[in-house]
Amino acid sequence: MTKAKHNQKPSTLTTTRAASRAQAAVARSTGGSVPKGSYVGRLQAAAANNSGKPGVK
Repeated sequence: MTKAKHNQKPSTLTTTRAASRAQAAVARSTGGSVPKGSYVGRLQAAAANNSGKPGVK
């Protein structure tokens, strides 16, 4: 038996602008650089992959 999914928002594609904001926030909090292995790299890769899809700015 599976659990019911309640109150979940529909997933949205990551934009390059959102990835940029995340990278800037991480850089500010770590003194100007993004640590190796940070989630920001995966976020940027997802944004690049989504950049040609419809509905993504």
